[in-house]
Amino acid sequence: MKKVFDTHIHSTQKVSVENSIAVYQKIFTWTGVEKALFLGLPQDSKGHTDHSQNLKTLFYKQYFGGYGFYGLSHDTSLTDAETEKDFLRQAQKAFSAGFDGVKILDGKPSMRRIYKRLLSDPVYDKFYSFMEECGLPITLHNADPAQFWDISKMTPYAMEHGWYCGDGLSKDELFEDVMQVMKKHPKLHLTLAHFGFTGDNIEQAQRFLGGYEYTMFDTTPNTESYFDMLGDWETWHAFFKKYSDRFKYGADTYNFEAKDEEELKVLSTRRPYFQRRFFETADKYEFGKQEFLGINLEADILDKIYMQNAEREYGEPKKIDDEYVIRTLENLQKTYRECDFIFEDLRFIQKNYNFD
Repeated sequence: MKKVFDTHIHSTQKVSVENSIAVYQKIFTWTGVEKALFLGLPQDSKGHTDHSQNLKTLFYKQYFGGYGFYGLSHDTSLTDAETEKDFLRQAQKAFSAGFDGVKILDGKPSMRRIYKRLLSDPVYDKFYSFMEECGLPITLHNADPAQFWDISKMTPYAMEHGWYCGDGLSKDELFEDVMQVMKKHPKLHLTLAHFGFTGDNIEQAQRFLGGYEYTMFDTTPNTESYFDMLGDWETWHAFFKKYSDRFKYGADTYNFEAKDEEELKVLSTRRPYFQRRFFETADKYEFGKQEFLGINLEADILDKIYMQNAEREYGEPKKIDDEYVIRTLENLQKTYRECDFIFEDLRFIQKNYNFD
C-alpha cells in the first residue's frame, strides 16, 4: 500500500483524547497514513463552540509528529470592526503558537445561515492579507454536495445536522464568492476541501486552479465529485495531468466512535479504500450502492497527490510554543471545570504533553 499524507483529519467525535490516540493509530495503520494534518473545528455547523478544539489539535500534532491547523472561530457579539480585528488577531496568535495553517468552515451553507457573512465580506480582508503576505496555508470548506439543494435527496442524518441548502445561496453563488476572495488576494495559499465540490463543473475547477499560483484542491470524498468526473473522464484526466501539482490527499478522517474494532475499521476505511480503488485500479467496484470503474491514475501523479504536493506546501512542522499551551490549559480548565468530559481531556493533555 502506498503511504499517504492525510491532510484532512478531525477530532470532533465524542471520544476522549486518550482513546482517540488509539483510534488514530489503528486508522493510520489500516489506511497507510505516514504523515497527518489535524484540522481544528471549534464550531460545528449549528454554531456550538468547543473552545478546547484548537488545543487538542496542537496536542495531536505533537503526539503524532504531524501538522495542525487552527480552526477560525466567530464571536457573534462583536461589531464588524471588532470582528475584522479579531480574525487578524486569531491568525497572528495561531502562528506564534505553532499552528501550521488555518481551517475555515465558514463557506459551509449551514454556517452562512448562522454568521450571515460572505467569505468576501470586508471583515475577512485583514486576515486574508496577513495569510497572503506570510504565505500561510488555508483549508476552506466551501459549498456542499449538489444533492444538498434537493430536499428529496437529503438523508435524515443530513437534515438533522441542518445541511439542507435550498433556503440560501446557490452552489454557483458560493463558488463565485470564493473567486471574489481570490480576486482581492491572488497570492493566497487557499485549498478547497472536497475538490471544492466542482466535480460537476470543470470550468469552475479550471478557473480556481488556472487563474492563480497557490490554489489547490484536497481529494476528500464527497463521492459525487468522483462519479461526476467519471462522466467525462477524458477531460478530467487531462485536467489532473495538467494540474498534478495542485491536489492533496485527504480522507475526512475522524476519531470515530465505534462499539468495537470491527465497526471502527468499517467506519474509518470506507472513504480511504474508495479513494484507493478509484485512483489506483481499473477494476469495477461499488460504493454507496453505485458502481464505478477505477481510473488507474499514473504512478507519478499518485505520488504527488498522496505525498509530495502536501510536503511541498507545508514544509517542516512549525515549533509549538509551550508557554501558549500552558496558558491555554490554565484558562480552559477554569472554563470547563464543570464539564467532566472536556476537563478530563485537558488533564490528560497536561499530563502527556511533552513540554521541552
